[in-house]
Amino acid sequence: MDRSVLSELSGADAVTHWFGSWPSFHDAEVISVFLARAGQSVLRVYPFHPQKPATVDFILENVTDVELVDFSCQNVINSLEVATATDQSGERIYRLTLAPCYGLAGRIDAKSLRVELRPGKSPDDASHRVLTLASQAMCEGRFDEADRELNTALLTCSDKDESDLLLQQLVHLYSHPQNKNLAKAQMYMDRRETDQPSAHVALSQSYFQLYTQANFSAAQHWAEVAIQRAEMEKEWSVLFSANAVCGLAAKQAGDRTAIISALDAIEPLIGKHEEISYGDVVPFLEAMGESGDETGHKARYLAGLIAPLIVDQQFRNRAETVARLM
Repeated sequence: MDRSVLSELSGADAVTHWFGSWPSFHDAEVISVFLARAGQSVLRVYPFHPQKPATVDFILENVTDVELVDFSCQNVINSLEVATATDQSGERIYRLTLAPCYGLAGRIDAKSLRVELRPGKSPDDASHRVLTLASQAMCEGRFDEADRELNTALLTCSDKDESDLLLQQLVHLYSHPQNKNLAKAQMYMDRRETDQPSAHVALSQSYFQLYTQANFSAAQHWAEVAIQRAEMEKEWSVLFSANAVCGLAAKQAGDRTAIISALDAIEPLIGKHEEISYGDVVPFLEAMGESGDETGHKARYLAGLIAPLIVDQQFRNRAETVARLM
């Protein structure tokens, strides 16, 4: 990292003092990403320093551009770089670049940046070591080793949330293009449902059926389960995404009634909660946008409503393209 940039960052001294030097963030885990159209956005990273654990928050003000891909249940990076750059309007910005290992990668540009140190173990630290080792093994093609690490940890894990993280990783392990065994992946996905039935797990099931198994009727079923649970749990972000998956699966299955129901359910959720991922509905609206009937009109109308709310530039552009079909 450029030392001149490091010297500009408020809070960088505390990070350097804690770790003895500025960390490379090799094998660090991205715990969470919160993106806001205005005000503060936060990237929370947990460096792999077992002897002196701490979490580092990168607090960004006025994000100007984002290119992030492959966020999943567990996100290990090869490195994190902070640099300065010039945006399209000629203004100086800070650029955080995440080099991929397993999961999230890409960059975030913002007009200002500071860091905060949070000493102590990450809230999900108990599973961090195993997940990191398994991710490294998967990156290097050592799939049997990843399986051993994850299943050994499952045998001794008593925390339901940590067990669910391990099961999610096993689903990813057996959905990997070089290690594909969809029967095993389905087995671990079903175990998640047995151990901890929730709106989030049902939504994961629907995504798995839609994008991995290409089983549209099963995807629609699990999306409907997620909708029912999300309404009871008041999980508005899950409710929004589940309706989007339900509509897309219904489009593939030719279920017009379910398509209309999904479109009608999406509109009142817009703006209901700040954590809603508006980009999730874009593939559904794209699939419906060219239709000449009422479903196409509604899809184009919704695309116009959500486009300004989407942080990711690529998905925002796609939504705007659908809206312009009117």
